[in-house]
Amino acid sequence: MELNRITDRDVRELLHAEPVHIGQIIEPFEGFLRERLELEKENDAMVSQREQSTESPYLSPKELSQRWRCSRSSVDRIARRAGLARLHLGKGNNGIVRYLRREVIALEKSLLQAKLKRTIAGKG
Repeated sequence: MELNRITDRDVRELLHAEPVHIGQIIEPFEGFLRERLELEKENDAMVSQREQSTESPYLSPKELSQRWRCSRSSVDRIARRAGLARLHLGKGNNGIVRYLRREVIALEKSLLQAKLKRTIAGKG
């Protein structure tokens, strides 16, 4: 009996067979489930690696406004006050602005740690 193709005939054979311990029925499926879980873990690792390799090292102000749930002008103000590097690509109205992802993540972590410290101290 193949695990990938269990037919009605296989079920009938199991039902009319001699009484068996439940472990004998479950045992073949355990190996199948283990293999399935290992394949899913490998697939998740590959997807994660692919996402990391295709992830841009830059964030646009629009992406930050969505990420932080605030306006574009708030993003500019927060970034300026935090001292984030502002990369200008192009000139004038046709240029674009980008922020370094690693700086944004570092800022978020530091703000979160400060918030946690205030909360723990009872001032939050």
